[in-house]
Amino acid sequence: MQQTITINDTLLKNASQCVGVDDFNEIINIALHELIQNHQTVDKRRQPPVSIAGKGKIIGDLIESCFACEDYE
Repeated sequence: MQQTITINDTLLKNASQCVGVDDFNEIINIALHELIQNHQTVDKRRQPPVSIAGKGKIIGDLIESCFACEDYE
């Protein structure tokens, strides 16, 4: 697919220096791939491995101390 777009010359020059590529089409392709990859990373939620599912154990209350007040000096 071919499209005609207008890009700021300074922005394109800076992008060319960042990626070390002089071909403007390649610079735009790299930028679009990065955009898609970064967008997918942000939206993707981490999931724990199936091998540890259900193996968690509660050993204390995070709000209430596990120690008696008398234990503190």
